[in-house]
Amino acid sequence: MIVPPCHNAPGSSTGLRLDDRRVRGRSAVLHLLLVAVLLILPLCGRGVEARGVELQPAGTTARPSLPADPGQRLLILVASLTGEGTSAERRNAALEILRLRTPEAVQALSGILGLKNNVAAKLAICEALAEVDPVPEGLADALFGVLHQQKEQALRDGAVAALYRVNEPAVSNRLREFLEQEELQWLRAENVARSRELYSLLPRESDRVARLLTWLKAAQPLDRLTALEIVHSAMLATTPTPPAREVLLQIRQMLRDPDQNVRRKVVVVLRDLQEKEDATRIAGMLEHERSPVVLEEIYKALGRMGAVEAVPACISGLLSPDNTVAAGAADALGRLCRKVNGEAPPQAAAAVAALLQKSSVHIEDANLRGQIVTALAAIADLQSLPVLLTHAGPGESVPQIRQAALTGIGDIGDPTHIDLVISRLNEDPDPGVREAAAEALGKLGHRPSHLRPLSLRLSDPSPTVQAKCWAAYRQLFARLTWTERLEVLASWSGTDKASIIRRIDLLTDLESQATNAKSEPGQLVRIREELGDALLAGAEYALAAAAYSRAVEAMTAEQGDRRLSVLPKLLDAYLNVPAHDKAVALAASAKSPQMVGAMAERLLAYVQEKAKIDGQAAVDCINKFKTGAPALFEGEWGPKFELVRTSASQPASTLAG
Repeated sequence: MIVPPCHNAPGSSTGLRLDDRRVRGRSAVLHLLLVAVLLILPLCGRGVEARGVELQPAGTTARPSLPADPGQRLLILVASLTGEGTSAERRNAALEILRLRTPEAVQALSGILGLKNNVAAKLAICEALAEVDPVPEGLADALFGVLHQQKEQALRDGAVAALYRVNEPAVSNRLREFLEQEELQWLRAENVARSRELYSLLPRESDRVARLLTWLKAAQPLDRLTALEIVHSAMLATTPTPPAREVLLQIRQMLRDPDQNVRRKVVVVLRDLQEKEDATRIAGMLEHERSPVVLEEIYKALGRMGAVEAVPACISGLLSPDNTVAAGAADALGRLCRKVNGEAPPQAAAAVAALLQKSSVHIEDANLRGQIVTALAAIADLQSLPVLLTHAGPGESVPQIRQAALTGIGDIGDPTHIDLVISRLNEDPDPGVREAAAEALGKLGHRPSHLRPLSLRLSDPSPTVQAKCWAAYRQLFARLTWTERLEVLASWSGTDKASIIRRIDLLTDLESQATNAKSEPGQLVRIREELGDALLAGAEYALAAAAYSRAVEAMTAEQGDRRLSVLPKLLDAYLNVPAHDKAVALAASAKSPQMVGAMAERLLAYVQEKAKIDGQAAVDCINKFKTGAPALFEGEWGPKFELVRTSASQPASTLAG
């Protein structure tokens, strides 16, 4: 037998137990005390100094004596209720606050019930409310907030028990409706779960199709919804399974189902099926559909299905007095009228005009306001810039809207208001907004000075912001002149790992740009050599060797002097890969005394370091080079290599002596 969740009625035992969990840490306690002060002081109009209050010594459980002044008394009790006392102390503090019977006391308890944390204090309030009669009506909204926001069953049960004791018909009716809706949601979830289980146990595909058709034609809306959920889940699975032909035909006949939730789900299923003919069917629903829930989904579906012919209908939907319907229409317009390959569709001008008209009045509804700004940002029309600038600034309270507005400002591409973008990058407290500001700056920036705000944010607390800033930095860097880029590169001279990696990124970008632009060979050789140097410093020896090799390939006959700089570094990279055969062949190709000397110097430095770690490996390397490139051992270099060989060949005890 399925037993639905229930809440205790008045007069029954609630079975509540206070949660003994404590608020951890001094910072949490200070935060809660601050909340209490903010709740109480503006109301009381009194000072907070509890003069004459004698608190009990630490470790005792006796209740401290309380001041006679109600405001100061309330402050002490709130601190006890939200602090680290026992469950009994918290319950007693809540009872004392209730016995004050003042508006300030009720508001203080409402504030605590509205906190996101401190479940123990909220449980104490609910348990105290079970001992007073009647429960103050002013706590009803806060208790309903607990029901909507909290998941702890004991706390929810306590809130329901307290609401039962509010002697107000409006509260009783609201509670009854809430519990009926909660029970209905539970029954739906159970029905869907058991129907899915039954469906999965059917052995043949024909049986499953027949079962779905039975449910889709059932009298109960819940059965029809269950079938649609099963079909939709199969469509979105890792291996998508489209509905059988018979099932799809039945679903398409349900666009005028008597239940609005069924109609809404039908629209969602057809939307995700993404068959063009269904867009026409869904648009046809606008002629007779009246449910705001379904209308919102219709407009959003038309946008996601790319039904550009529905733009006029979506503009009409934007005028709906229902905010959810208008938001769905705005979402569709943003999707249908965005630029493709840099070109806006013909309907974009009318859509922008309608969206600007809608935004010309103050919109309290954050969802509608956000959808309008997002749509204008997606279309990225220059006429939208004033609206986007308004909502990108600190005057917009919703971070997601500021983020969308900044994205639109960047896509429009007008650098006139770049200072606003930089200020949002520097000052906005929301990481998502800073990410959008970084991306916008990467699109709008055009001077070396615009790189600085991005470089300063490379140490942002958010790793995502750091990544966005570096991507924008590279994007902006690519638009600078050749001389400006070389100057910027010179500033990345740090030897820490992060600086080396970023210098490698910039040099890699610059090499690619110089290659595509068929730059003067001398510039290309220089960039490839510097890239090799950065890779060598970052211990990326194979990549460094490849960069040096590309530099050698780009050299002309007039650049012979550059070979003396690059080839010894290439030898160094080969030695460290290690690729000794390539290193020997490179050394053997040296002809001039200067080149031979440079090669010998690099080889000597390498074997000296190698001998400190692995003497035999150093000796083997010397022998290999002496055979393959004997010129390196002539003159002054021979004795130096011989000294390394002799030292490296000594037994460990001899070396120690």
